[in-house]
Amino acid sequence: MIFLILIFGLSFLCLLDIELKRLNFNKKFKHIRSPKEYPIIGNSFSIKLKQSQDFIGVSKEIGAHLLNKFTIFGNPVFVVNDPNVVQKILLSPIFHKRSTTLRFFEMESALFSSIYENWKPIRKPMNVAFTRKRIFRMLPKINKQIDLLCDKLGKFEGQGQFNVFKPIAFTQIDLIFDAILDVEFRSDETLLRALQVATDTIGKRFLNPIFYPDFIYRLTYLYKNLRRTHIIAYGIFQKYIKPEFDMKREDITNGNSKSVDRNVIDELCEIVKYDRLLNYEEIEENIKTIIGAFFILLMWLILVIIYITIYLLHIEIKRLSFHLRCSQIEEFDTVSDLLCPAPISKFTAFGVRYFAISDPEVAQKIFLSPMFHKRSSSTRFFEMESALFSSNYENWKLIRKPLNPTFGRKSIMTMESKMNKHIDRLLEKLSVKVGKGPFDVFTPIAQFDVEEVFDIILDAQFTCTEEFATILNEATNTIGKRFFNPLLYPDFIFNFTSISRNSKLAHEFTKKLVYQLFGNNFDEFVKNKPINCDINNNELKDRRYFIDELCKIKAVQGQKFSDPDIVENIKTILIAGYETQSHTISFTCLLLAMHPEIADKVYEDISEHYERGSFINHEIVKKMSYLDMVIKEVLRLFPVAPITQREAMASTHIDK
Repeated sequence: MIFLILIFGLSFLCLLDIELKRLNFNKKFKHIRSPKEYPIIGNSFSIKLKQSQDFIGVSKEIGAHLLNKFTIFGNPVFVVNDPNVVQKILLSPIFHKRSTTLRFFEMESALFSSIYENWKPIRKPMNVAFTRKRIFRMLPKINKQIDLLCDKLGKFEGQGQFNVFKPIAFTQIDLIFDAILDVEFRSDETLLRALQVATDTIGKRFLNPIFYPDFIYRLTYLYKNLRRTHIIAYGIFQKYIKPEFDMKREDITNGNSKSVDRNVIDELCEIVKYDRLLNYEEIEENIKTIIGAFFILLMWLILVIIYITIYLLHIEIKRLSFHLRCSQIEEFDTVSDLLCPAPISKFTAFGVRYFAISDPEVAQKIFLSPMFHKRSSSTRFFEMESALFSSNYENWKLIRKPLNPTFGRKSIMTMESKMNKHIDRLLEKLSVKVGKGPFDVFTPIAQFDVEEVFDIILDAQFTCTEEFATILNEATNTIGKRFFNPLLYPDFIFNFTSISRNSKLAHEFTKKLVYQLFGNNFDEFVKNKPINCDINNNELKDRRYFIDELCKIKAVQGQKFSDPDIVENIKTILIAGYETQSHTISFTCLLLAMHPEIADKVYEDISEHYERGSFINHEIVKKMSYLDMVIKEVLRLFPVAPITQREAMASTHIDK
């Protein structure tokens, strides 16, 4: 008991000390603006995990003015945006000490991440390695690597889509080893992945205060990933750097050190720290830091060049027949007019050839031809590799035919009673809003669609909340934004955006919901599922639920189709069903409200074939010809899938 009281007392004193520091700091610098703070914790962004990894959001909050202040758990911090003040701080010897966050690099002896005492002995000697003369001497090697990069990219010309990031990244790594370290090295996937993981891990920890304490961070996957990258780097350095180090140290011992054409390793081997030369571990840490820093610097330089080329200079990209402007890139009408000025058009973007087809006859032949069953690589934007509408050709072949009966006419006709039930519920919700002023018609329609999809396609009862409807809407918007913005195509860029984080949240939320409704074992779910019957308890053999057919595929295919694959297909059909119905119904309501004379004719058409309170079936709907024309016109103006892509699996000829 005494021990618990002692712990409680110490904790209270620590928290009190943190709060007193925060109060004293704010009192002393009350003339400097700061964002909203909380007792003990400090600035509000430190407890908002969703925002703390959003660099732009955090910078806007804590750096809204030229000079800002805030506290994190009692630690005072100033954020300076004034370039004149920043310059004075960087040049002043008073501010040579680095922040404690540099320990996140886990390299205590490196130039860019060491503490002040370790940094002082190596700063001046290392400056010599990056003088103007040294860089000019590197130009022949830089030109050689540029030529090799052009050769690599030239091999992809005319070969379809390819990942441009990898050859550029490989060239950067080779350039760093060749020009800066003077070591012949050919990079591979292992080192590239290690560099990406290391930079990503450090960034995530830096932008998330929860990971600042080492005892929390060491329990996370981030720590394990960074440890793994250090091990990979150690193996590479033992093979390529250690022999160079041993040779140069031997030359120094024999008094044969170079005076010209010196590289970074030469400088590091001669640095004296605390009356001794740097050991191999310290040199290794400095080289790792240099490789990481130059890799990030060169990569961002290339991204800036791409950004300027596409957005600011408004110049034509090689053989690209339209300009990509920031104000147009997400405007579908503008892009479609530029891409498809004729029924059949062609263009090339970054060496990839495209045909833009708006001719309905040609489009129909493409969709029906087995040569075009392969989906475009952009389907990966759905982030569901095993789903019916977004999987690759091999996975799609596996599930297409077994799932077709689910959407057959007979199966849909057996669902009419459920459709009527959900229509009645929607009308009840809308009737409450009548006469009470304007309201958002999309939300109740979206909830209606989600509940109907769960009931009719998945045979599950679910009450949709506004939160879930918003999450689904955000997921579909994310896919659209990425599809129409080529800068978001590379995963390494997209993963750093708020759009990516919203997409991941939507996927996790939906996945959790699916497991809540169907359990963690779909085999058990099917076994315990009752037989499909009508209101008179007669078995409905034609009723085919999507979830049942997915489980049958799993039973037949075994390991080729797992529970996670079923979850992905459920998420896809949920998004597809929600997207198609909710937008079509909402736009129909909008256009009818804008054109009351058309709305009157639709009302007359419905009244002619439908008696109030009667059961709606496909035979009644089939007679409503004017309603059918209105819906088709809505779909023409606001198509559910305005654009789709296919890849030719072989050379083929299409007759118009």
